[in-house]
Amino acid sequence: MNTKLLVSFKKLKEINRNLNYVDIIDLKNPLNGAIGSWNSNEIIKAIKLYGKRKRISATLGNLKKPAEIVFKLNEFDEFGLDFIKFGIFTNNLLEIENLFKSISEKLLKTKIVAVFFAENKKSLRFLSRLNQYNIRNVLIDTHAKDSLDLLNLCSIDFLSNLVKKLKKNNIKIGLAGKLKENQIPQLIDLNPDLIGLRSAVCFHNNRKSEICMEKLKKLSFYFKDERRKATEYAGA
Repeated sequence: MNTKLLVSFKKLKEINRNLNYVDIIDLKNPLNGAIGSWNSNEIIKAIKLYGKRKRISATLGNLKKPAEIVFKLNEFDEFGLDFIKFGIFTNNLLEIENLFKSISEKLLKTKIVAVFFAENKKSLRFLSRLNQYNIRNVLIDTHAKDSLDLLNLCSIDFLSNLVKKLKKNNIKIGLAGKLKENQIPQLIDLNPDLIGLRSAVCFHNNRKSEICMEKLKKLSFYFKDERRKATEYAGA
């Protein structure tokens, strides 16, 4: 299966201009931390406008307490999203376990995506236990968006092994985190289920800026399998 392109959008106008170049629309507010949330009314508008044309994910926001996360999951579960993303902000494995226990007790209609941050190395140990809690979707991202990117924090070998292990356990995995254009081909070669972009498709590579359609159009080329092979064959 080809790796899908997820792009994070900060407002509805960005989506309309760039819809044809993405596989998954991600609703995330880059002005509010690592996984800032959209306003609920705007999320519902996006689903009405684009939900029949593309899969849509939304972030819960930078929530850390299990009770807050579960409450917000229940709210977002009524919107008709394809995916809901929530962050793992702690390195404490017991706290992570308690969070997943709380979530696993809920009968959610929407697929949920656990976002683990590459800076929190200890938390990544919990990935081997996800099957216990019926978590089927994971995103490895970076928390500090103004500093290191994913490949500064994780080696290609580490990510390759991680992708293989999770897929062996029928868990889908996405990779994100201030990625650069020249990193995309080697990450696609790891065969993750998706790659998430924001800064790489924005003007000046600034995630808080506007999306540049020409940059997105160019980067979307890597995710068209037959085109990517043709490009590689041509030596580009």
